[in-house]
Amino acid sequence: MREALDRLAASASGPLAEPKKSFGPLYSRLAREYLGERAFDALRQILRECILDHWPIAAGEVVLGAEVSERRFHSLRTAAAETGVGAEVLEYFLIEAGAISAQDGRPPARKLFDAQAHASLLAEIPALVGPIAMRDAIGATRQELAALEKDGLLAPRVRASKVKNPWRLSDGLELMSDLEEGARPVSAEDGNWETLLLARNRSGLCLGDLLKAIREGALTKGQQAGAKGFHSIVVRKRDVDALAAVVLSARPDVGRMLPGFVSAASFGRSVGLRDHGDFTALIEAGQTPALRVLHPKTNRPQYRMTQADIEAFHRRFVTMTTLAAQTGMHRNSLGAKLAAARVARFSHDGQEFGPVYLRREAEIALR
Repeated sequence: MREALDRLAASASGPLAEPKKSFGPLYSRLAREYLGERAFDALRQILRECILDHWPIAAGEVVLGAEVSERRFHSLRTAAAETGVGAEVLEYFLIEAGAISAQDGRPPARKLFDAQAHASLLAEIPALVGPIAMRDAIGATRQELAALEKDGLLAPRVRASKVKNPWRLSDGLELMSDLEEGARPVSAEDGNWETLLLARNRSGLCLGDLLKAIREGALTKGQQAGAKGFHSIVVRKRDVDALAAVVLSARPDVGRMLPGFVSAASFGRSVGLRDHGDFTALIEAGQTPALRVLHPKTNRPQYRMTQADIEAFHRRFVTMTTLAAQTGMHRNSLGAKLAAARVARFSHDGQEFGPVYLRREAEIALR
């Protein structure tokens, strides 16, 4: 009997297919005419259990004469009503959590999921924030938040691009509490220190490497005096260089097969010079140092950069990526300031090398 009722319930796929309509007179007579007759209690209980397993019945509702003590299932529609979040947005969270299937083509009222198993998710979704609120809360620039996400230190609750509020604020605040605790005061004018994003871009390390070293005491953290947030956390450059020498040389693709810390192509991408040809041309024109070697597997020539080569590049040149990391300004604002001051891309003997600028010219313009 239960199997027969389950088949009827499963066939009720329309948005208005409620139990009364799906089971017709069987439901209405067990709910009214025969409600007081104990001879029908067993059948009534079978039908009630079937309904609770196929429809999103809320706690407190009465089904066939008995009050429901606990909700078993939510539908996408009832969850949207309960959380105040639109069904379309909510569906992204539920699909990523495995609560419902992306291939489920039924209407929102019939897309069911376990209410108890996903209660914590539904509770936190209304409190999630967008990227601007997250950046404001942790004192990070757009580039810093992007790096934190890319390096796996802050993960959005859902990665669907259409979800505008994917961030759990508590994750960011917990990270900042960890970073700010015990940080030594550092003058903003002290050139021996740099922000975590600048250290990441300059050294080739990821933010995870830097934070791991901080937590293990291998890297001293400071905080710029009078400032707060992620952008105010700084590390000593020489300590970063020493860490990079250890960490990068231990990686199988760097240091064992070839000399130097990183390939010139990788370094160029890290500072925003995506066109490998431009950065190679800059090296071959003798404008920034690198070591030309043969790859042991492909036997093809390539350029490698030591830490000294990397520092030499940063002393002479800047890019939009390194300026954004250093100043916290948006790339569009930086471009407008450079254009207003007539700062042109660096060129040599009429040859340009992509979006790279002389540091001294850019710093004067920004000052």
